Amino acid sequence: MSITCGIDWAEAHHDVAIVDGDGKAVAKLRIDTGLPGFTALMALLAEHTDDPASVPVAIETDKNLIVVALQAAGLTVYAINPRAVARYRERSAQAGGKSDPGDAIVLANSPAD
Repeated sequence: MSITCGIDWAEAHHDVAIVDGDGKAVAKLRIDTGLPGFTALMALLAEHTDDPASVPVAIETDKNLIVVALQAAGLTVYAINPRAVARYRERSAQAGGKSDPGDAIVLANSPAD
């Protein structure tokens, strides 16, 4: 199954969403910002694909430990400007309100756009 991953970055935690090829959320997870969070993220990806390194990841930052760890693990990481995420959110949702888990889904759908 073809999947993409979105990560709504925050200082205290990250919200993760995985979407399938149709853009439907197949998994959501809140992770911490350290090694246990990265390990949980990689385990979640492994549950949904045979090749976690093939999963494109979109995140709202390009400078963070999770970005470095994902790149070191061989994943392609797309840094998406938070303002662009807000525009994607407006385009894909009626209410348009900020939600970290919701933004993770928006981000997961953005690399495929």
